Parts: sequence; structure tokens; C-alpha cells
Amino acid sequence: MESLIKLIQVFIQYGLAPTATFAAGYVGVKYGLKQLREEKKIDIIEQQLNKFYSPLLAYRKETQAKGQVRFKLKKAGDVVWERRGEHARQEDLKYVDKEIEYNNKQFENELLPLYYRMLDVFRDNYWLAEPETEKYYPILVEYVDMWKRWLEKSVDPEVARTMGADEEKLNQFYEELERRTQILRSKITK
Repeated sequence: MESLIKLIQVFIQYGLAPTATFAAGYVGVKYGLKQLREEKKIDIIEQQLNKFYSPLLAYRKETQAKGQVRFKLKKAGDVVWERRGEHARQEDLKYVDKEIEYNNKQFENELLPLYYRMLDVFRDNYWLAEPETEKYYPILVEYVDMWKRWLEKSVDPEVARTMGADEEKLNQFYEELERRTQILRSKITK
């Protein structure tokens, strides 16, 4: 019994401090590695937001805002058109033609290039896309390619209409961008 007590005393005197230090170091390293993994996850989420989702969403918001301006102008123009008499309407036709011309040029020179930028962001940062978002890449490619062909008059208008070269095809993609951005933001703020 006495030898057991001496052994415990020796352990306390010479072994407890190193064992406690080793245990504390082990716990510290384990905690530190966990922190590094968490920081890495947050870094990737920040990259997803900064280089992928935010730019795509901003381009979407810009195309949407310009579409809303076109809609408001048309709506206001319809009201004015109804108030005016037949003679004034003939005068207004020049504005209608100019508006159509402006809208066509705006699509070709401003809006379609925004879709090209969306493709660039998607292509250049594809690795940052969540699997749920990746499935929309071919839909975006098709939409942009159809309009490019349309503008270059390399596709029959009836064929384009049959394939549905309208932005409605992208609505689910836009919803995914909004949803995913919110999900990623909430992960960062936790």
C-alpha cells in the first residue's frame, strides 16, 4: 500500500503536469482545427456570394429594372393614346416607332450583353455554384444562344417561337439565385 502511495506521489510530482499539458494541447489543437475548418467554409461561402451569386443577381436585377421601365412607359403610353383623338394618334405613331426602335437597340446593346456577362460569371466561377444552381447553366446558354441567332437572322422566327426564346424559361433560375443568396447570407451571419 505504501508503495502505491509513493507511486501516486511520484506521478503527481512528475507526471501530472506533463499529462495535463498534453491533454490541454490536444484539446487546443482539436479546437483550432475545427475553427480552421469553419473559417474555410465561411471563406468559400463569401466567395460564392462575391464572385458568383451576387454578380448574377445584380445582372438579373438590372435586366428586370429596365424591363419594368419599358412596361411603365408602355402602360403610360396606352393611357395617353386612349385620351387623344385620331389626328393626335397619327402624330404619336412616330414616338411609337421610336420606342420600338429604342427597345430593340437596348436589348441588343445593353440587355443581351448583360446575359453574356451572366454566362461569363457562371463559366468562370462554376465551381462556386451549388448543385441546385448548376442545372440552370444549360438553360441560360440556350436562352442567350437563341437570341444571338435571332439577332443575326440565322434562325427562322417560327422556329424560335416554337422553341420558346422568352425569358420565362429563366424564372426558376432567378428564383434559385434569390433563394440561394439568402441561404448563404444566413450561413455567414450565424
